[in-house]
Amino acid sequence: MLSDENALKFSELFDLAELQKIQDSFSELTGIASIITLPDGQPVTQPSNFNSLCKIICKSDKRHINCLKSETQLTQMSFNSGYVHIQPCLRTGLWNTGVCIVVGGVHVANWMIGQVKNDELDINEIIEYGETIGISTKEITEAYEQVPFMTGEKLKSISTFLNSIVTELAQKALYKYRHKQITSENNALKKEIKHIKSNYEIRLNHINQGVVAIDPDSRIIYHNSASYSIFNLQPDTYKGFSIYDFAIEIYNIRGEKIDIRDHFANLIADNLNPIENVLLGISVNKGKIIWIKLNSNHIYSAENKLLEVIFSFEDVTIEKNNNDGYIETIQFLRKTQQIASIATYTTRPQEDKWYGSKSLYEILGLNNQRIRSHKEWVDLIHPDFKGEIINCVDDIVSNNKTSYSRSYKIIKQHNNEERWVHDNGVVIRNNEDNTLTVVGTLQDITDLKKEEEQAQLNEEKYKMIFENALDVYYKIDTTDYKVCEISPALKHYTKIKREDIIGQKYNKFCIFEEKWQEFKEKIHAEKRIHDYCTNLYVSGEGLIPVSISANLTYDNYGNPTHIEGFIRDISQRKHMEDMLRLSESRLRSYIEFSPYAVVVWTTSKQLTEVNHAASRITGYNSEELLSMDISLLVADVDRTKFTRHIQKAIDYGLAADELQIQTKSGKIKHVIADTVRMSENEYIGFLSDISYRKRIENSLKQKQYQLEEGEKIAGIGYALINFNKGSWESSSMMDQIIGIDEKYEKKIENWINIIHPDMLEKLKNDFLNEFIPKRLPTMEAEFKIIRQNDHQERWLNVVGKSEFDTNGRIISLGFTLQDITEKKKWVDILYGNEALYRSIINASPDVIVVIGLDGTVKTISPIVKQMYITEDINSIVGHSIFEFIHPDEHERVKNNLKLMFEEYIGSIEYQMIRSNGEVFTSEINGDIIKDNNDNPTGMVFIIRDITQRKQAEDNLSKSKQQLREFAGHLQSIREEEKIALAREIHDDLGQILVAMKIDMGILKKKLTNPLNGLSAESIDKEMTKMLDLTNKTIGIARRIMSDLRSETLNHLGFIEAATIYINNFRERFKINCKFEKNVDKIELSQEQTVALYRILQESLSNIVKHANATNIKVAVCSTNKTLTFQIEDNGCGFDMNSPGKINSYGLIGMKERVTLLDGNINIESHVGAGTSIRIEIPILP
Repeated sequence: MLSDENALKFSELFDLAELQKIQDSFSELTGIASIITLPDGQPVTQPSNFNSLCKIICKSDKRHINCLKSETQLTQMSFNSGYVHIQPCLRTGLWNTGVCIVVGGVHVANWMIGQVKNDELDINEIIEYGETIGISTKEITEAYEQVPFMTGEKLKSISTFLNSIVTELAQKALYKYRHKQITSENNALKKEIKHIKSNYEIRLNHINQGVVAIDPDSRIIYHNSASYSIFNLQPDTYKGFSIYDFAIEIYNIRGEKIDIRDHFANLIADNLNPIENVLLGISVNKGKIIWIKLNSNHIYSAENKLLEVIFSFEDVTIEKNNNDGYIETIQFLRKTQQIASIATYTTRPQEDKWYGSKSLYEILGLNNQRIRSHKEWVDLIHPDFKGEIINCVDDIVSNNKTSYSRSYKIIKQHNNEERWVHDNGVVIRNNEDNTLTVVGTLQDITDLKKEEEQAQLNEEKYKMIFENALDVYYKIDTTDYKVCEISPALKHYTKIKREDIIGQKYNKFCIFEEKWQEFKEKIHAEKRIHDYCTNLYVSGEGLIPVSISANLTYDNYGNPTHIEGFIRDISQRKHMEDMLRLSESRLRSYIEFSPYAVVVWTTSKQLTEVNHAASRITGYNSEELLSMDISLLVADVDRTKFTRHIQKAIDYGLAADELQIQTKSGKIKHVIADTVRMSENEYIGFLSDISYRKRIENSLKQKQYQLEEGEKIAGIGYALINFNKGSWESSSMMDQIIGIDEKYEKKIENWINIIHPDMLEKLKNDFLNEFIPKRLPTMEAEFKIIRQNDHQERWLNVVGKSEFDTNGRIISLGFTLQDITEKKKWVDILYGNEALYRSIINASPDVIVVIGLDGTVKTISPIVKQMYITEDINSIVGHSIFEFIHPDEHERVKNNLKLMFEEYIGSIEYQMIRSNGEVFTSEINGDIIKDNNDNPTGMVFIIRDITQRKQAEDNLSKSKQQLREFAGHLQSIREEEKIALAREIHDDLGQILVAMKIDMGILKKKLTNPLNGLSAESIDKEMTKMLDLTNKTIGIARRIMSDLRSETLNHLGFIEAATIYINNFRERFKINCKFEKNVDKIELSQEQTVALYRILQESLSNIVKHANATNIKVAVCSTNKTLTFQIEDNGCGFDMNSPGKINSYGLIGMKERVTLLDGNINIESHVGAGTSIRIEIPILP
């Protein structure tokens, strides 16, 4: 472990050029992308085998480096956890992994690999991401096709392989780093070594042994005077030179030349123990060999570092030469034993001692073990031969035999292999015939035994073939052309016995005189004939087609002696040839009209024959196909696979693979290609279009994957109970649910421990009394269990399918099992929440609607029936919310929906459409529905019908406007009334008063002037005139006051006042006005009386002014709590839709008066059909 992390630099640890080559070779071998980065993601090597998909996704250097930095998290995770992590790239979804390069416990780099795809990859996500960064779908798709496919398991195995490579590289780098440190330290010790060595040089020159000192770099730093004389060298000749620089040859004790570099490298290794008395042969300058006995010692510093190696040696040439003869003899003997697989042994029975040569232990398969006794030897003998060998030994000893020879089997100890051995021995006895020593040889004869057995088998096989072969073997003497030998196969051709033919002329067997001369000349000319076809006449059988092979044999002098060969009946072959020609004709027809594409090509891949189906599948016509190389039909992605396909057809004669081909239009099709080698240079292929099947398979795989993932997500386990075996099998998810491991004994009776005691009796009763007697095919149940690993109570849902035999006995029960404990808890909560939710929805006066992100209505409250005017709520659920919004509002709704995802926008008014087409105004307030991950899943809205409110607001607005206008009108009326009153006072009352004033002045003058002589009659006349004016003035004043306020109304009430007013109206305007009432007197408040009286006045005044009516009807009807007052005329009427009419000040005044009385007024009028005013006000009973 290196403590100083900063001391490690990547460039000092590794050779980048060499590392790049290793990386490139790894990528070429595995077919995946590869790059090496620093721990922070900075690349240190060039990318290897990067695919074009990643290149276009990470076009910029910055994006590429950021990608590498993000992927380094993989290696960090692997480094921390200790096992391989694989995960998809965040940009492309391609699968990556990596290995940390750790040197001495320090993380110095990452080796990233990957950029592969598998079944889990969705290209649509890559295309979608590509569009966000401006890359076209075509470019993404083309690049995706080139991405290699690899399963996760294979990627993991490659990562494991890479880890072993990285481990070795890290070890080498650590060694390099440490070696550099050691070298630096060694340099510091050279001076100390030199000082130490100088102290010994004088002493070494005074000893008889040669001494040579060598530094760790193999350079001679000292050699004493004794070494000069031994090697016949001049003093200091080689001092300072490497020991490898002068011509020296070294030989081992066997006289074999050894490499000086390897030898001295081992001798000076600092971890080697000192050597003692090693015998070496030395030849200097290719002279004679001097044999020396060599010793060495390693000199270390105080820090235990090697300073030098000191060799001491003495000349032992004479001793060596004396021993060579003995050594050569021993070696010769061992070589002989080794070559012949013969070993020697010696045993002393009386001492029970056993000795053997090295070859013996090799034969017996013993390494370092030695045989010490007779018993140990017997233990090595094969059990089938032990008794025999023991008896043989006893026989030799007891019967005084002097030698023995035997074969038996042994068992080799190191591999338990059975081997045959042959044992020869000599018994040495003393004068009393007691056995002293047994000397023997042991030879491994296993191969010889096998050859003997094989020869015996071959002989039996040959005999069987000779006697049972269908071909007739013959041998004819060329001297007289008599048959020397003929095989028993003759019986297949003729009834003539074999014995009757041997020794007879050839024509005894066959007559083909017209061919014989030709055959004889041919065999003597060509020496050998193969497949000579002719018709052979067989006595009693007639002519049959045969194939004759013949070989001419010679004696030692080159003279022909025999004709031998075989005669084969080719009747069946001839028939097969005819059938073959017929089959070939049929094959041609089949090929031409086959529904499969049939193509023939040569070894150069040139198409030579195609059928119609080939044109149909590929889109090329026959002429185009016959000019093409067949590999051009294969899609780029399968070119390598097609090459392997061709190689299989070459190696094995046939091949079958699924391939992708590219049609003329560029479309990719999947085919099954079956290729057969017809000849050495020609192949035929059958292509079946399976594109549709592949689409179905891919769909099924996707559904299968979704199902498996769904089971994992849903936590569904599976089990199968086998009632015949009394056991059950289960999936890992099932084991996890019920809390068992692989050691759990899965017997049926163990379910008693799993099922909760409260549920056990019921389940047992249902199963035995319901399920089995009724042979129910399926079952579904919910029950509790005791989870075995933690003893928790869990609720399970089980759905099963059973299988019964013909006797009604249950055979098996397969079922799925799901833990629904949490689900049941949440269901209870959900039921409560749902009930509350339903109550809120049902009780809400406003419509509550939940819609999906696509605008489809999912749920809606029942009040919508009233708003939308429908009885079927299903006519709304499942439809788009835009179907119920006015088209003019669609764009505004879409814009506001987008804003909802950004901020709360409050209540908004929209125009909506009822089922009958009526447009109404609604107020909508909504919010976004999100899941636990804060992802939007839908929207909820509260819709309120504000049509009446809007109408009330409009009416209120209109009423306010009308009131403002009416107030102005009232002010104008007051001014007009003042003017009218002033006019009446001025015109009527004022003139009368002026006239009265004039008359009173004239009267006064007459009365005061006695000369006038007024009589009583004239005075009375004047006074009467003045009284008339006074009365007229009073009447006018009363009329004015009555117009301002009727006194009759105050004293007589509304009914009587209305009667008087109507009578005066009738008299004044000469219009027929009828007054109907169901009461003569009614109790009304002051406000009610005045309001009704003024409405009567206004109505009759409007009729006179505008209606041109001839008949008027006024009706008063009083009930217990309501007074109805109605005025109708037969005048010209008016248009109710005309704002000028319905909003006239007279009608506005009437509405305001009725409103103040908490009453209702209804005005109806039609042009040419008169007008009706109906008023209802509440009264006291």
